[in-house]
Amino acid sequence: MRAIYKRTLERPVTSTWCLWLGIGVLLFVTNFQAGANWGTTLLPILMGVINPAIIVALSLRYGEYKWNRMDTACVSVCIITVIVWQTTQSPLLGILGGVVADAFACIPLIIKSWKDPKDEPLFPWAMFAFASSLNLFAVEEWVMKYWLFPVYMTVGSTLIVLPLILYRLKLARV
Repeated sequence: MRAIYKRTLERPVTSTWCLWLGIGVLLFVTNFQAGANWGTTLLPILMGVINPAIIVALSLRYGEYKWNRMDTACVSVCIITVIVWQTTQSPLLGILGGVVADAFACIPLIIKSWKDPKDEPLFPWAMFAFASSLNLFAVEEWVMKYWLFPVYMTVGSTLIVLPLILYRLKLARV
């Protein structure tokens, strides 16, 4: 957020962060309905709403508007997820659909991290991956509706941060 504000980081793509905000809201609501509570996994999921909301606000001021097929696919998956969730009244299907939609939104960033790791800041992504992995210890019952989102967040953030770490280690050797 600081790098966006100071313009030391490439401007965020507003559409991707808007998708992550919408997905975060969906995942928060479905996890709450599935029985997640504040003492276990609900608070980190709420951060998945707050962080994108701040990035969206900053990107409205400093961002650039781009839209591609991946954004369209993700929005389509989100819409289908909401329809299935509301039709079936199944929080598990809502969580599963939200994770799939979030993974679609994350793919461009994962690809960008591996292709151009110097552009993403290491510290926030490393802290996010670390916090996501710590959240696994909060899962009290290893039932899919409780572990799916924390496991996904750990794997997804690791796929983003790993090339950033490898890039910096390579620089340190040179």
